[in-house]
Amino acid sequence: MGIVLHVWTQEVRSVIQFLWAKGTAPIEINCEIQAVYGSNVMTVQHVRKWCREFSGCRLSVTHEQRSRRPFTSADLVTAIEETVCANRRVLLKELEEQFNLSHGTI
Repeated sequence: MGIVLHVWTQEVRSVIQFLWAKGTAPIEINCEIQAVYGSNVMTVQHVRKWCREFSGCRLSVTHEQRSRRPFTSADLVTAIEETVCANRRVLLKELEEQFNLSHGTI
C-alpha cells in the first residue's frame, strides 16, 4: 500500500508540475486533479505549495530525503499537532506522506 500511495502521489505531483508549466492557476489545477482523482486527493493549499516548489528550482516530483534527526514519539506527536493546527483541513493522506507513517499510525 505504501509503495502504491507513493507512486500515486508522484503521479499527482507530475500533473501539477505539467499544468503549472502550462500556466494553469493552482485553483484550476486543483479542480482538474479532483475531477480525475476525487475530491479528497489534495487540498488547494497543497497544490499551491507544490506550484511554489516548481516555481523555484525544484524539478523532482519524488519525496526528498531530509537530513534531520529522527523523530521520537513525542516529537512526532508535536509535529503532527502543529501541522493540524496550522491547517485544520489537512488530509490524512497528506499527513501519512509528510511524516512517512501508515494510516493506522496517524
